[in-house]
Amino acid sequence: MKLAILYHSQTGFTRQYVDWIAEKTHADCYSLTEAIKADLSACDVLLLGSWMHAGSIYKLNKLAAIAQKYPQKPVLLFCTGASPIASPDSQKALEAGSQLLKIDPALTFYCPGGLNYDQMSPGNRLLMKAFASMIKAKKNKTEDEKLMSEMIVSSYDISDPKAIEPILVAVSAIETKTTPSDLND
Repeated sequence: MKLAILYHSQTGFTRQYVDWIAEKTHADCYSLTEAIKADLSACDVLLLGSWMHAGSIYKLNKLAAIAQKYPQKPVLLFCTGASPIASPDSQKALEAGSQLLKIDPALTFYCPGGLNYDQMSPGNRLLMKAFASMIKAKKNKTEDEKLMSEMIVSSYDISDPKAIEPILVAVSAIETKTTPSDLND
């Protein structure tokens, strides 16, 4: 079985996960720019990956348009984010992604990444700094908001290669024509 990973990465976290997955699966990897031009007919499964941006998965519509050229191929989706766990926003974005791609929500995954202010576009850096100021100024913060307020002040990396394990299980399940839940029994 041949896996193709189509992805968009701005600051390197999504690319790190692509590299880890490719190391385990020998997948062919295509940045969004490369994927637009690529002939993916020889691959068996498509894995789309990008990062969370303002409550949605960045460039997902463009990645989905490429995947839709190959309707017979199974598709999986992952996103990276700055939170150590999937937040309600990332869960909503993954649900929206599963609807857009017409795939089972069990084939969507969240991978913790981080923030790299040095690699962000100037506009995104400005937005993140404004968001950090807004959270810091908020009175009566929840525990999650307090933690987020401390984390987003500067760059950090919470990427974890263990986060790809559910993705690898799902790819294996597709290869063996089982469902990911069958593998847990």
